[in-house]
Amino acid sequence: FPYTTLFRSGTEMITVEVKGHGQFDVEEGSSLLDLAKEVSPENYRQFLGAVSSQQIKPLSDPIKKPMKLAFLDISSPWGYRIYTKTVSAIFVMACESLYPGRKVKLNHFLGSGLYAELDKDVVIGHRMIEKITDRMREIVEADIPIVKERWETEKIIAHAKMKGYDETAELYETSSRTW
Repeated sequence: FPYTTLFRSGTEMITVEVKGHGQFDVEEGSSLLDLAKEVSPENYRQFLGAVSSQQIKPLSDPIKKPMKLAFLDISSPWGYRIYTKTVSAIFVMACESLYPGRKVKLNHFLGSGLYAELDKDVVIGHRMIEKITDRMREIVEADIPIVKERWETEKIIAHAKMKGYDETAELYETSSRTW
């Protein structure tokens, strides 16, 4: 195996075995994204997440102990799922920035496409699609980090109501599951 070190002074080093790439020594607390950049400096953006101990991990996760992992790209089912969820979030961000006050509803995927609505009274035409596409590209180019947050159910409900997503709020209100 090739053996590489990702090092910032003063911290314990941890060995990570990356499937198909060998072993890497990384500083404790380095993120999986830091490791991805070390594994594939020119093509690290192909990695959408990782799987370790049968758990899917976001690239923002810190490395806390020695592990074996495989990076996920769009060719794997889990990588594709991460990709579609990310594109959906970027689509919503683009629509909300271009059309403030409008409600975006993501219904479902049709093949490789996404069926979505922007309020019921809005007809989405070619010019609008171009503007949304351009805004999505700007968001991607801005390289805004995606931060996964865990919210209390009450906060989710309040946020959904504030955004006008009453059906979503009702779904959480009637669920017995704690989020």
